[in-house]
Amino acid sequence: ASARASFFQFRSDPRVVLRIVLRGINASDAVRNESRMHGDTVFLKSPASLGKGRGPLTSTLQWLRCASRAWPAAKYVGKAEDDVWIHVPSVLSSLRASQEVLDRLNVSHLYW
Repeated sequence: ASARASFFQFRSDPRVVLRIVLRGINASDAVRNESRMHGDTVFLKSPASLGKGRGPLTSTLQWLRCASRAWPAAKYVGKAEDDVWIHVPSVLSSLRASQEVLDRLNVSHLYW
């Protein structure tokens, strides 16, 4: 809920899709109820109970695979953990400035 409160306050740009991404197998009833209430959650097909050793990496790989299929025209796909704070307008500004440079250099993909 706190991630939703901080990230989603910047929903003003219609080109930006924000989602809560969770490992969904065996997710609690409370999590599923919150998901139904807000309609902004993507459940990945992996156990919610995966530990710190495998869970975050599994989530990242599954999310990137899921996002590329769900939004094939997206220029950017990101992921942040729930313990970080991101100033979404600044990230968008930085991405747009970077895209202008990449367009001038005729670079279609950038990975880092």
